[in-house]
Amino acid sequence: MGARQFRITGKALRVMTQRRHWPMLLLLTSMPLFAATETPAKAVPEVQKSDLQQDAKQQRLKNQQPWALYRQFPQFEMHKRETKLGTRLVLEIQAQFTYNGSLSAFFRVLRDTEHAGNWLDSAKSVSIIASPTPFEDSVHTTFETPWPLQQRDMVTCSRWQQAADYSIEMHIVGCTGQWPVPAKTVRIEQVVAQWTLKPLADHRVQVLYTGTADAGGGLPRWLGDPVALASSLRSFRALQQQLALPFYQQPVDEVCEPLFTNEGQVTAAAETSACGALLQRLKP
Repeated sequence: MGARQFRITGKALRVMTQRRHWPMLLLLTSMPLFAATETPAKAVPEVQKSDLQQDAKQQRLKNQQPWALYRQFPQFEMHKRETKLGTRLVLEIQAQFTYNGSLSAFFRVLRDTEHAGNWLDSAKSVSIIASPTPFEDSVHTTFETPWPLQQRDMVTCSRWQQAADYSIEMHIVGCTGQWPVPAKTVRIEQVVAQWTLKPLADHRVQVLYTGTADAGGGLPRWLGDPVALASSLRSFRALQQQLALPFYQQPVDEVCEPLFTNEGQVTAAAETSACGALLQRLKP
């Protein structure tokens, strides 16, 4: 597509707004969340956590506008605003919801790429490029894209860390130079996103997502923004349901799961290697 212009007909616009025919750009920035079992296809230099945080913070602080409520349901809210990403004004989305389950369920659902279609719009393929540690990943993702748009892809690097209150924070940035752009493909660049997980009373978890992405290729915002919002809403709502499924509640080795009192309040940590490592790391 490049700098060429195209005319969107009424028929094409209807096709592009159908479910599963639009790349869920904003949510998929967070897809590379955990080490996988595949052998890395290509060695990639380790991305430092401080670099990810600094890049994300610098991007977010530029020309931020107040959040506007987009949709609200029980235990779920989604907001939107315009923000500057690089030299372009882009859509930024924030979603907050809770689910009944473990912290580990979040990682298990997102690692289960085979069944990502149960909740995630329009992912065509997800490939692990490298997993330098269990807490960081580099991933190449391609998307189903309707005519007349060229195929989109992106490369993202992520790293997560758990805090003393058992909350988990993850930062994601685009790292496009770590993988060649396939033929006839537009690379999604300047990706910035963040996930925060916080354990609540009665075995519930609060999830906060904030993310932006530039679709690239000269796609007009009047066309892309409404479709991205609708697709993001469907995916977040479906993710909220997936996270509560019993199948995903088994502990993940690197996650320290808190314990709960008889009244359901968060208390001490479980006696696991992950909790021992967390306490050791947080010692003064």
